[in-house]
Amino acid sequence: MPGSILFIKDSIAADHRLTLDKYESAELQSKYCAIYRPLSFWNEVFDNCLPKDKYELLQSDNLYKHLNDRVETSHYYWIFKKK
Repeated sequence: MPGSILFIKDSIAADHRLTLDKYESAELQSKYCAIYRPLSFWNEVFDNCLPKDKYELLQSDNLYKHLNDRVETSHYYWIFKKK
């Protein structure tokens, strides 16, 4: 529907794809698995899946800048509007 807003948030890798498999996290007190993809990956996905003639990128940036104490990952968001 025209005018619809799409908000996307993901934890991204700083430089290149980062895959964690049963990574021991002292902070979480658990092991976890995750794939962090770089910003370039997401830009390509959005270019292919959200064509510029149908979607307008309103805003994108790091989320939680004040909490971004990670070297290899960060939180990122995108806001698109359907034309």
